[in-house]
Amino acid sequence: RSEANALKEAEEHNNRGVHLAAKGQYGDAVEAFNSAIRAAPEMVASYYNLGLAYARMDEFVRAQEAFETAVRIRPENGNVWFHLGRALQSQEKIQEALEAYTVALRLKPADPDVRFWLGVASWLEKDWSQAAAQWEALIVENPDHAAVPKAWEELPRAYFNLGTARRESGDLDKAVEAYKEALRLRPDYADAHLNLGDLYGDSGKYSLALASLRRVEQLWSDDIRVYLGLGVVYLGQDSLRLAQDQFSRALELDKRSAEAQYGLATSYLRQGKVEEALKSALQLLLMAPNETRSHKLLAFVHEHNDEGVRYGEGFRAEEAIRAYANALRLDPEDAGMYFSIGTIFGRNGKWQEAYRAYTQALVIDSLHAETLKWLPLVEEKLREGKEVQR
Repeated sequence: RSEANALKEAEEHNNRGVHLAAKGQYGDAVEAFNSAIRAAPEMVASYYNLGLAYARMDEFVRAQEAFETAVRIRPENGNVWFHLGRALQSQEKIQEALEAYTVALRLKPADPDVRFWLGVASWLEKDWSQAAAQWEALIVENPDHAAVPKAWEELPRAYFNLGTARRESGDLDKAVEAYKEALRLRPDYADAHLNLGDLYGDSGKYSLALASLRRVEQLWSDDIRVYLGLGVVYLGQDSLRLAQDQFSRALELDKRSAEAQYGLATSYLRQGKVEEALKSALQLLLMAPNETRSHKLLAFVHEHNDEGVRYGEGFRAEEAIRAYANALRLDPEDAGMYFSIGTIFGRNGKWQEAYRAYTQALVIDSLHAETLKWLPLVEEKLREGKEVQR
């Protein structure tokens, strides 16, 4: 049989397979494509069509094998690389799919299907920047493509997730940019307003934070996160009564909110309302007895006297030390709490106990700045005590 006859036979089998596949007869189509491959093993179209038929039958491993054979024969075929990516993605081999899509896009620049699915695979790999870039390009280059509505729908979330990822990595300026992009695309995106408000608050840009959070309040007036965020911002501004009101509102929405109770206790204490702060701190302890901060907050409140002066005359030293001891059972490696215990002992003239607590703080953190600052004073007091005893 001549090469020309073999190729002609392969083309006939291939064409028959295409017609069968068009009628949904994929099993028969597979047989036809395999016959074409036996007749002409180097005919790329047969492997390509075989892969498509297997994909329609949800036999993605076989589809992958067919497409991989095709790209080995003709590696410059962008369509095959694209469908190889689809077969890989259908098996949840996302990283391999990304590689195939990337090759496909290099061979077929601006192809809308490749851009869309490269964006999807990037999303699945949590590469939000790549997902957003591909979908933005798809929308600009092919605004009438069938995938554009889906890209428009998901693009704001891609930027939102990008902002969150950048925030978690500490790149706050880039996080702000990403949240702003999400809001450019979807101005009523409440979660983006909320996170942007938190970021502004964390960086001391309180007027911007308030604007973002008030926008969320317009969209979600019953979302506790709005009032927790507003409370934190008002604390940052020293608008303590306003902070108190926001945390109280949060507790109206969820009386079991430890965050709200913590904020309320803090706002009371900073106003000098020690009795109210103590009640809130005790309530927080009931809500979250296994959280270190609950015990630390109670200790901090006890460090204030009834007039709101920290370490002022009449402050509850024993109660504060007991609360810190309970906190240390939960987090024994907190040097700051040992420093606080040492300071309480020092305020009461118990220099030996203060020295032991400070020493323990330095065992945990040899560079603890406050301990290093005040330890010489404690050592001096101990020396003075020994001289008096002589």
